[in-house]
Amino acid sequence: AKNDAMADDIERDGVDAFISDWLAQPMFASLEGDPHDLEHRKQHSAQHLAAQLRQLGVGVHEPMWGRLAELRMPVQIVVGKLDHKYCAIADAMIRRMGPNVTRRDIVGGHALPIEEPELLAETIDMFAARVDH
Repeated sequence: AKNDAMADDIERDGVDAFISDWLAQPMFASLEGDPHDLEHRKQHSAQHLAAQLRQLGVGVHEPMWGRLAELRMPVQIVVGKLDHKYCAIADAMIRRMGPNVTRRDIVGGHALPIEEPELLAETIDMFAARVDH
């Protein structure tokens, strides 16, 4: 319902207004204002962003919390240290999973692929190398 309302807002108010509101959320406070990145984000169409929210947003898909304990493969949860909401979610996930899960906290917030792309890539590479053996 919240995603549908935001999608309606995008279609009514446009991409610029949505991006300003979206990036004003506390979870994005650690993002630096890169003008190039902002201009890139504004190139998306209102229809595209609205469709993403309606199809991929939180609450659209069936929650899988009850199945986390079924995972047998190695799992690494990566969170930004400044992303307190998702750090708490990671803790809740880890409590439901077995000994096959590890957690890596990276300096940064919610948008690690933008904030710390090299460190995130290194973390993924190290995990993949460890579990590949």
